[in-house]
Amino acid sequence: MQTLWQDLRYGARMLVKNPGFTLIAVVTLALGVGANSVIFSLVNSLLLRPLPVEKPERLAAVYTSDFSSTQYGASSYPDYVDFRDRNQVFSGMVAFTITPFSLNVDGTNERAFGEVVSGNYFSTLGVTPALGRGFLPEEDLKPGERAVAVISHKLWINRFGGDPAIAGRSVKLNGHPFTIVGVAPENYSGLTRGIGSELWVPAMMMKEAAPGSDNLSERGNRSFFVMGRLKPGVTLDQAQADFRRIAEQLFKEWPQN
Repeated sequence: MQTLWQDLRYGARMLVKNPGFTLIAVVTLALGVGANSVIFSLVNSLLLRPLPVEKPERLAAVYTSDFSSTQYGASSYPDYVDFRDRNQVFSGMVAFTITPFSLNVDGTNERAFGEVVSGNYFSTLGVTPALGRGFLPEEDLKPGERAVAVISHKLWINRFGGDPAIAGRSVKLNGHPFTIVGVAPENYSGLTRGIGSELWVPAMMMKEAAPGSDNLSERGNRSFFVMGRLKPGVTLDQAQADFRRIAEQLFKEWPQN
């Protein structure tokens, strides 16, 4: 310990005698520590931190890979419907896609990012709204029929002042009126890492949410990401084998897509 104290005193005297070097060293260390902290925070939020859903370890992402995409490509909505209805390994499957919105509240427009999602999105993920409700099964049946939306907790606070009577209020999304039916939990901002979703609308409102698109009917339009919740006891290898079976069926039925 005596030698250590001598070294520390000597180092301190050298730093005092060379203030320029000391300043550069301190700034360099500060920048290095700061950069590492930022990088770790990003990696932690994007890759390491579990999704804020029920039993996230039981979720599995499903990707479509073909000549037009990478190994981890998105899927079309018609393919999602076939995945959902034909698989034997998931207790539920959800589809979602990031969409920019023009949000109009009381005549004031602002940009907001949200997700267009399958109607079972909140129930399958086990995400219970902090206020109001999620989507009902009947809101996932006919295109353009049920213009409803769930907003984020952050948007509820910042844009609506935490109004406890927010459920039932009407807003315009891309010029179309939507009725707010619920507020997401405070810690939930969607499934897309790095993008905080501010609202969610059912996939049946795709044309209103993204005017000019035909994403619900075109099998070759791969714009949705897909996740499934594994049934108890089912492994990823078993799920992969089941989806190879489904993929072979779809390839024979729709070779042009």
